Amino acid sequence: MKTKLSDKYSILSDIVDDYDIVLEAVRENGFSLEYVLEEYKDDYNIVLEAVRTNGIALDYSSDNMKNNLEIVKEAIKENSNSLHYASKELQKLFL
Repeated sequence: MKTKLSDKYSILSDIVDDYDIVLEAVRENGFSLEYVLEEYKDDYNIVLEAVRTNGIALDYSSDNMKNNLEIVKEAIKENSNSLHYASKELQKLFL
């Protein structure tokens, strides 16, 4: 039986509290941001790497990051549909 990648990251979130490992995980798969500790969802560098890999990962970031212009620009650059997950304020800016 194969283990889905999301299952692996879910398990990791319970045991890994290592910045470098989290950073590498989001570089490999932006969606892994969903499974990291909350503090990392508000970390500029981690969220930036996640949205560079997959713009839709913006959905899993903190409200603070969803309102960060540079983060949102990078997310939109990777996937224009990620604008949907930006703060209402930034959505208005891009529309």
